[in-house]
Amino acid sequence: MEFNLFDPDAVVDFTVKAKPAMQFEDCLGICRQCTNLQSLKEIEALKASTGWEDFTFEEAKEVGLRIVNRLRAFNLRHGIGPELDRPAPRYGSVPVDGPAKGVGIMPHFDKMVHDYYQQMGWDPKTSKPLPETLRRLGLEQVAVDLWG
Repeated sequence: MEFNLFDPDAVVDFTVKAKPAMQFEDCLGICRQCTNLQSLKEIEALKASTGWEDFTFEEAKEVGLRIVNRLRAFNLRHGIGPELDRPAPRYGSVPVDGPAKGVGIMPHFDKMVHDYYQQMGWDPKTSKPLPETLRRLGLEQVAVDLWG
């Protein structure tokens, strides 16, 4: 099945699946534009440079998920909440030419954000990572900080 760039559900699913690997790559200080998410090669490089011979792709994704959830918690603690999870007006506008001509994202955006939060294990209204999500990632203290 081919990925449909114009299907809001497919975009959300892709983002949720790719986000951990992208965040893992970011923490390595590697430019995603140069590597095109070659996570397995990056893991091999990490293993060679650190001696972590048993480090796996699953562990890399978990590292990425922990970072994503910590970043969300940091932003929430500093007043950056779900109301700012919106594109700039130019990004949200309807293209007038090119392959996306006439296809606007904004009619779908609220549902996409809701679905993203839900798939990430975050509260759909507040965008807070749910306590069970944080605990599963070993971030118990973050759960206490956010939820009491």
